Amino acid sequence: MDVAKKPALIKEPSRFDTSKPGMDSAISVGLRRYSREDTEQALSLLRNYEKRTNFSDTEHVAIAKQIGLTFAKRFDPRALAIMEQFDPNLHDDNVSEWRARLLLRLGRWQEAAALIERFPPSLAQTNRWRYWQARSLQLANNNDPRAKELFKELANERDFYGFMAADQVKAPYRLNHKPLVLSEQVQRSVREAPGIRRALEFHHRGENVEGRREWYNATQHFTQEQQVAQAKLGYDMQWYFPAIRTLAQARYWDDLDIRFPMPFKNMMVRHSRAREINPSWAYAITRQESAFMMEAQSHVGASGLMQLMPATARETAQRYNIPYSTKQQMISPDTNIQLGTAYLSQVYGQFKGNRVLASAAYNAGPGRVRQWLRDTQHLGYDVWVENIPFDETRSYVQNVLTYAVIYGDKLNKPQSLVEWHERYFDGL
Repeated sequence: MDVAKKPALIKEPSRFDTSKPGMDSAISVGLRRYSREDTEQALSLLRNYEKRTNFSDTEHVAIAKQIGLTFAKRFDPRALAIMEQFDPNLHDDNVSEWRARLLLRLGRWQEAAALIERFPPSLAQTNRWRYWQARSLQLANNNDPRAKELFKELANERDFYGFMAADQVKAPYRLNHKPLVLSEQVQRSVREAPGIRRALEFHHRGENVEGRREWYNATQHFTQEQQVAQAKLGYDMQWYFPAIRTLAQARYWDDLDIRFPMPFKNMMVRHSRAREINPSWAYAITRQESAFMMEAQSHVGASGLMQLMPATARETAQRYNIPYSTKQQMISPDTNIQLGTAYLSQVYGQFKGNRVLASAAYNAGPGRVRQWLRDTQHLGYDVWVENIPFDETRSYVQNVLTYAVIYGDKLNKPQSLVEWHERYFDGL
């Protein structure tokens, strides 16, 4: 009996003799696999099987992770009981985080604060859960002095949670820009490295794929200091994507010129303003989508700087009367930015000028965002973003809003992480 291949067999309890060795494990596998097909029935079957089955600790956690998370990502309160029952000791970080997220979405602040207090240090000390510890304490008791102190400490960080904390205590955002300081000797050792010389030759000849291949291979043989110098070299020659990637590999995060360059500035500002969207937001979307690789192609077919799908590009061109006829035009910066900012303005309008929701829609599609907006009356943007079911989209939205703050500073047009009208979703 191969329940792993035919999970529906789990619907026939008579097939499973729990007195036989290994049967508990088989039942666990069957329930978890079947939950992908019918989560409701899998939960019902679980309640039946658990009365006569002795699942191991590992199987308990696996059930919490599969069935519990499925309900949690649908914002279904039943997930809490499943996760509490099958992972009471917080063995799985993903289960623990989704327990806390769902408590936040349900407005059960005191329970959320108590749960986060129990998190292992590897979770509790992250900026994410430092913020939510403070926020849940604040929402459970507006006069809790611990919340303000936690926010003040976190406000020194340059990330989404640090910027949210700064807003809570009305502190300025800390961008913490530290330009690279490199010796001429290190820079020369990088410029003269055979792999870099080959990479630059390919780049100058317009053979960018081969050039990047040589560039990335050279990175593997450099020290951290040389990698940093390599990133600076890429930036100086306006080869932005390899520069950003190399700086990340070197784990140097504080040079904001290299990490957040501003190519095509006139185009970006002109087309953004023409579509009545903030250029800092358009820059942030582009930085997140392609890191300024003009010929970027995603595995699903999105193209260019702002990563547009072919059908979206055609529909946008027609809607806004933008000249566009061939896929090759998508790697033209001017055409791609025209189309990208036009489509961005479209989703911006669909979500009533809310960049939080429009950013999520740009990544995951407007339909999914509307699903995630159900039953969100008076829900704060921070709770909503934290409960985005797709990890990729959650990170995407957080990055875009954070990057927009940084680009607002670089454009001398300060940008709040969120505007007042973006803080709550009433009426959307």
